[in-house]
Amino acid sequence: MTEDFLGALAGGLSEQGAALLTAGGKSALTSVYQLIRQRFRSGSDEAEALEAAVQHPGDQEHIDSLSAALARVMADDPAFAERLSTLWRETTRQPAADRGSVVNNFDGEAEKVVQARDISGGITF
Repeated sequence: MTEDFLGALAGGLSEQGAALLTAGGKSALTSVYQLIRQRFRSGSDEAEALEAAVQHPGDQEHIDSLSAALARVMADDPAFAERLSTLWRETTRQPAADRGSVVNNFDGEAEKVVQARDISGGITF
């Protein structure tokens, strides 16, 4: 596994923060978080690194610690490494639009969101 992959994975989990911790979280990374959490033994250094990274979004020290924990576990368990890598690719895959089609993505919270292709006239809320 490359450091870029692990850094992106750890950073992504950290940035999602509380969204990953809520029951029924709807984040795209929730399934990645759950897979890692299931693999890390409760109370282990790895589990603590995961929770610290998620509870302190964007904190580079916690991201680096999680990245190192993931590297250790993935080196020891190639099957887990493959499952995690595959799930990460599926989660972060960007949809592509063919000619004349539209891909709308929205992730987060907002009062008002407009996603459209062709609009004639104005939009009123």
